[in-house]
Amino acid sequence: MTVYDNAEQLYRCVRRAFELVEPRHFDPLHQGRLVIYFICENPTAELVIDGRTIPVQTYFGTNSIPPTLTIWLESDTLHRIMLGELGIVKALGQNKIKAKGPLLKARALADLFNECQKIYPEILQSEDLT
Repeated sequence: MTVYDNAEQLYRCVRRAFELVEPRHFDPLHQGRLVIYFICENPTAELVIDGRTIPVQTYFGTNSIPPTLTIWLESDTLHRIMLGELGIVKALGQNKIKAKGPLLKARALADLFNECQKIYPEILQSEDLT
């Protein structure tokens, strides 16, 4: 059984985390002018963080912006990353994610995910997913 029942539930949780994080935590993505796609399975969902815009924009669902880096993963793996239970590098080493593009650019996500980890458990409680 997966954490999220459907894509909309995943979108609500991640969107809320991104809304609550101070905008400065998106700065490394803007400084690198990065567009990072997350393509999730079980449930199927797509997240896009567009660092080419000011402010950095996030999109939930299919998008046609050319990515700098695309990451494929299970939705539960994204959930574990958001909780801080699993890092992107470790997930890659465990074959829990696949990537296309310059994977070292994923370091720009570190500050954002660190901040999300502080608030994500509370978001899960509000969604009744704990």
